Amino acid sequence: MAHINRKYFIFRTDIKNRSKLYEELINGRLRQGWGIPGTSIVDKFGNIIDKNNWIENYKKSAKKLWNVDITDKDANIRYDILSLMLQIKPNDVIIVPKMPTDQTFIIAIAENGYSFEPLKICNNDFGHIIYVFKKYIKSFTYDDDINTYIISSKFKAYQAAINNIKNTTVINAIERLLEKTSSKRDTYFNSVFYTPKIIVTLKTPEKIDSIVYKAADKILKMINFKKDLDFFNRDDDRIIFSPEFEKKLEEMHPTIIEEVLDGKKPEGERKIDDIIDDILGYYVPMSSPGKIVLRWERIGCLFWHIIFKSSFIKTQLQYSFLENIAILFVLNTYIHEQFHNFCDVCRHLFSTKFDRNTEEALAVAWSYIKLNEMKEEGNNEIDIIPDNIFYDIMKRIYSYNQNGYKDWIYYQTKTTFEQGICRYLLPKSANCFSANDINIGEIIMKLNEPILYEGNVLKLLEP
Repeated sequence: MAHINRKYFIFRTDIKNRSKLYEELINGRLRQGWGIPGTSIVDKFGNIIDKNNWIENYKKSAKKLWNVDITDKDANIRYDILSLMLQIKPNDVIIVPKMPTDQTFIIAIAENGYSFEPLKICNNDFGHIIYVFKKYIKSFTYDDDINTYIISSKFKAYQAAINNIKNTTVINAIERLLEKTSSKRDTYFNSVFYTPKIIVTLKTPEKIDSIVYKAADKILKMINFKKDLDFFNRDDDRIIFSPEFEKKLEEMHPTIIEEVLDGKKPEGERKIDDIIDDILGYYVPMSSPGKIVLRWERIGCLFWHIIFKSSFIKTQLQYSFLENIAILFVLNTYIHEQFHNFCDVCRHLFSTKFDRNTEEALAVAWSYIKLNEMKEEGNNEIDIIPDNIFYDIMKRIYSYNQNGYKDWIYYQTKTTFEQGICRYLLPKSANCFSANDINIGEIIMKLNEPILYEGNVLKLLEP
């Protein structure tokens, strides 16, 4: 979401001098042209030079160094563009299109405001400077993910050398990219410059594992945004499904919703009770170590089918929320399988027995509770999803009808969940704790965090 204390800019540079300007940029100096000696827009004390005085200075310098006669009109336009650099303050975000290649762009964060120093290796030009944080520079290709699609598709609307971004959809996409590392596909950038990831600390204790982001990225790349969602042909941010998408959807595991929610038997496969647990993901019990597997392609099929079949979501949904909703779908399965890992550890500790139906009901309830907690506490990927869309999706993906899963409703509050987990995981001898007003359920759940975030469990994507 947009940062209330910063502005966002698109800053175009000279393509002919791109390699030299790129070298300057990765060393913390973002430069703009029409910056020959005598054309600074501030004096040596930092005061803004009067527009009429600057126009005269610019015309004289251009005649002296370039032997070009600049009209008052052209000089006036140039001043209006360059003076926008004075609005750039520390912590503001700057997008640089076509840098370092035609199909990549740079995201930088301003360290200081405007400065002036002509670049000798570029004929004493490009003297207008914004200093940026070197360690926070990031590079992305135009088609990396939904966020880069959103940003790059709007470049045509910002044709001036310096542009102040007001579009909230673009701003939100920029903020999401700030939380990511540079594109691995931009080999030119990565061969020259390494950018460490900016760590974002969430208010919630849950730390979203990198495998969740990887799965969500794969899910979004199951379709072609340009063809299947008709993304680049409009100026707004609405979802419009093309006929090509509908054809592709027919090939995407057409019975996935019925298999996941209703437990219907797929033709030619094993009994549904044998395979229901691994439709979207599965957990392999500990054999040093345990293993969580996410079947991202099937999660993706469920994701696209539910979005397409929901007229409410289609009319309310914008492109900028797609990545967050994909993360929600992946987290639903990932947290579910994490719970199986937790139960596996507890069974080794307390020597209790496995019961499929009870454990599945508790696992569904656990993921439901945790996702709602993330939504309520905010400052995370789930919080960005609008409330009406979030709750509509949650209603749809938790509409289970098959044995075990459908009983999650009996454990959907914190109190009923703790009671259920105590009955399931603890030996009968633990009943004495409740008789002495000891909240053993809360104690058991405290075991959860070190197991989830410090335990040794393999996490894999399939295929």
